[in-house]
Order: sequence, then C-alpha cells, then structure tokens
Amino acid sequence: MRPVPAAAGHQYSRKSIKKVMSSSTQTKTLSEEQIALFAASLKDFAAFRMALAKESDRGCALFAAAYLDKALADLLKSFLVKHKKLDEEMFGSQSPAGSFSSRIKLAYYLGKIAPSERRDLDTIRSIRNEFAHHAELLSFEDQSIRDRCANLTHNWRDPGASAKTKFNAAVSALMIRLVSERITATPAVEAQEKPLPTNIQEMGRALRAALDADKEADGDDR
Repeated sequence: MRPVPAAAGHQYSRKSIKKVMSSSTQTKTLSEEQIALFAASLKDFAAFRMALAKESDRGCALFAAAYLDKALADLLKSFLVKHKKLDEEMFGSQSPAGSFSSRIKLAYYLGKIAPSERRDLDTIRSIRNEFAHHAELLSFEDQSIRDRCANLTHNWRDPGASAKTKFNAAVSALMIRLVSERITATPAVEAQEKPLPTNIQEMGRALRAALDADKEADGDDR
C-alpha cells in the first residue's frame, strides 16, 4: 500500500488513516482528497505535539488552548457557506464566533461536538484563563488545576499520571476528533434567491384580517 508522508520520519498508510478516521467519525468511505488532507493534518499535529512537550506549564496551557481554538474555527468554517467575508463577519474578534467560548457553544449547538467534548473544551479554556490572568507562578500541580485535569473525560492516561500529562492527552484526543469531523464535513450551500409569491398582496390582506379578528376576540373576552 502506498504510504502517505508524515512528520518526524513516520509514514501513515491509507489503511491506518481510514482506521483512525472511522473510529473517530464512524465514517467508512473516504476520498483520496480526504485521506491526503488528514495526512497533512497529522503532520501538523505531530509538529504541534513536539512543540507542546517543550513548553513551560503556562506556555503549554496557552499554546494548547490556542491550537484547539483554531481547530474549532476551522471545523465551523467547514460547515458554513463559503464567502469572502466569512472570516470578518463570523470569526473576527467582535463577531458571533470570535472567541474560544463562543466557538465551543456554536459547535455544540450545531451538533458537531458531544456534551463530554464541550465540557472538556470548557475545562481547557478555564485552565488557559487561569494561567493567562494570573501573574504569579502557576503549575499544573496547583490544586485547582490538578483537579480540573483529573476530571477531563478525554484523558486516556493512567490515573497516576501527572496533571500536565492528562491535560496533553485530552488535548490530543480532542484535536483528532475536531480534525476528523472537519475533514468529513459537507459545507452549506448558499440559498438561491426566490421570487415573492404572486399572491403576496392577498396573503397580506388575509393576515391583517386574522390579526383584526384576534383583537376583536380579545376585546370581547374583557
């Protein structure tokens, strides 16, 4: 089987990529384009994990959250109508999906992430905020941060693993899910213009008559 190039000297076969994709998205049929895109995403992810391992605790929390934030934005964009102003109108700093928090909510209410994934993303966001908004020296072994890491659903490490290890494990699992969901997405199609009904005036008169009748009925009830 012809392998797909990957990072750090590794190669991902199409069979192994399909196995990962099907386990995380329950999708069995993948196009060559989707396989190539997933291979490229794996390469980026491998580079991210290598960089993350070298970060301080504060850098790890900020870097991981920023990476997941972008992954959520990419996921949401994959389902939306393609438009030149999409980034500006939906993902700018003052836009509906302009923050990590709003992207988590939007992905959840669109049915793109599960409740447990939403909880873990919110937990990672709260840990990010803890490190970002406090000038004093913090670590993953601080009690409040350690407790939150212990409650991450997508941590696949042993219970005795360090809080930072559990955090990184959950980040990795969530990244695979978000990337898999994005690659198998079907973007929305811009709605076609539709002419007004030919009987629009008649419909308006009927609506006004119905409203007037309701008002009269309300008056009789008094």
